[in-house]
Amino acid sequence: MRSPGFSLLENVIALGVITVAILGLVAAFTAGLRMMNQSEKISAATEIGRAFMETVKSKGYDQTTVGTYDGWIKESADSATGFPPSPYPQAKRDNQEYWLEVQCAQISPVVRSVAVDVHWDAQGKVTLKTLIHQ
Repeated sequence: MRSPGFSLLENVIALGVITVAILGLVAAFTAGLRMMNQSEKISAATEIGRAFMETVKSKGYDQTTVGTYDGWIKESADSATGFPPSPYPQAKRDNQEYWLEVQCAQISPVVRSVAVDVHWDAQGKVTLKTLIHQ
């Protein structure tokens, strides 16, 4: 005759199922935190890039200089035009350093393309582009 209750095997199986479920929840929570941190960096980089582009657009075509400017190596801005404007070469938000890489290219005699890459680590970057007309 079998006594009422759970056997040792049933308890071990139930404990295993509960452990797998808890590990799945912990993994999902950890992945969510990583994604949230990455999202915050993308948002901050986008904000820095937008501010930079607004400054470039407000200064106009004549205040741009064709070339590539790398904020990582802290290349200085063009002395004649001051291009690229601040926040080039670097900005800081929420204790995170960001650096800007700016490319300005002549598209036609009256149009220039300006692109800014805002980096926060070796793999993380946001790119924004615009055209400026003379």
